[in-house]
Amino acid sequence: MEKLKILDFEYKDIAIPISSVRSNMIHLVTCVICSNLVINPKMCKNCEVLFCYQCIEKNFEESKLCPGCRVFMFNAEEPNKTVDKILKEVRVNCVCKK
Repeated sequence: MEKLKILDFEYKDIAIPISSVRSNMIHLVTCVICSNLVINPKMCKNCEVLFCYQCIEKNFEESKLCPGCRVFMFNAEEPNKTVDKILKEVRVNCVCKK
């Protein structure tokens, strides 16, 4: 379990392009603002779309409307534990060529 925490910590500052992830359900864990795998996910309570924490915070500087459903959001919610479980199971293919 400790190894997962280390990996989770290392990936938080890396933008992961969707093209490097293999899954039929990847759209469920994709940020609707940056179109990458969500990092530190937040969620709209109304439409349940996911955002990266940094993406939605930057969006809030200009608008408090959800980018997904356009409903006023006081703040972004923590997603349910299922989202965390899905993100821990996502396998990313390295796009670096050596």
